[in-house]
Amino acid sequence: MGFFDKIFRNKNRRVEIDFQKAGLNISDSGKESIRKFVSRTDKERLGDIIQLGDQGEQNYFYLIYYATLFDNDRNVRFAALKRLHNFKDNPNFEILIKKLEEPNVGEKLQPYYSMMLSRIGKISVTDFESRISGIPEEKINRKPLNNLKEAIKYVQENFKNTEETLLFSDELNDPVGVNIAILTDVILKAGYMPEGFDQKNGYRVYRYSKEIKRFANNA
Repeated sequence: MGFFDKIFRNKNRRVEIDFQKAGLNISDSGKESIRKFVSRTDKERLGDIIQLGDQGEQNYFYLIYYATLFDNDRNVRFAALKRLHNFKDNPNFEILIKKLEEPNVGEKLQPYYSMMLSRIGKISVTDFESRISGIPEEKINRKPLNNLKEAIKYVQENFKNTEETLLFSDELNDPVGVNIAILTDVILKAGYMPEGFDQKNGYRVYRYSKEIKRFANNA
């Protein structure tokens, strides 16, 4: 029994979707999976995308594609964007990138759109930082934090979304790791789990996701 057979076996609601605007040749079984996916709750869809995206299962690229462009929940779209780099070898990957480049598509998904472009090498680190600095409405610390108290305060006041990002100065990464251990404890208490980091010039970009129940694992 496949992934979708398990998580959708008790879902009977049928959702009508206009697949013409998707711009991707999707099989009939793929279309049916998308209909069933859309019928699930926001929290369930988020769990599905995180699991499939982390696995980088190429057979489900069409679902990541659809979630990135059309899901009604912003957090689901962010989660799909954040994991797109795991599908960069898919033959249809560039179709999705071109869709995101269209006016008011990818740019509405900042800062994760620029993060994705940076991770797949479409833009440089300098371009990424420039783009991020021009998004004042997003709750992302645009300058690396170099004070532990400021970092803790930032987490307590701004960590609200399902997925969050923290720019952490190398000055705070002491050899023993005391500062990051203290900060991680604060983040864990806030209900977030670390998902790794990207090393930049003089700082690290730490990534966190709020703990959620992954329904697919319990189906």
